[in-house]
Amino acid sequence: MFTFSLTDICAVLARGRADAAANGGFRIPYQGISPEAEARAGLWLVGDECVYVLSNGKLAEVQRPLVIYAEECDPKTNPDYWHYKRRYFGGMTGSNSSTPSNSKSSWRLSPTRRICGS
Repeated sequence: MFTFSLTDICAVLARGRADAAANGGFRIPYQGISPEAEARAGLWLVGDECVYVLSNGKLAEVQRPLVIYAEECDPKTNPDYWHYKRRYFGGMTGSNSSTPSNSKSSWRLSPTRRICGS
């Protein structure tokens, strides 16, 4: 399981909406599968060396997304982040997209006001 601060998730979503408004909408994770007219605000859970979330708002060419690391996989605070990532996300690089209407997502709010996703 990966844990994110609710405040941080809200900041990522707000930034994504601002990016989309400024740069022409939302990115679609799988080009050719989802019509661009149906693109809406969402999060991408990404695993490479770490695990983090970012929004799907379109970015300007030189712009970088707001990235929030999972509490368990933040390289600045957990020296074992890489091992945790490999154990719970796998060794491969990958991503999972989630929108509010995506029934496949398994995000939940814990009693400590943390977002938990698996």
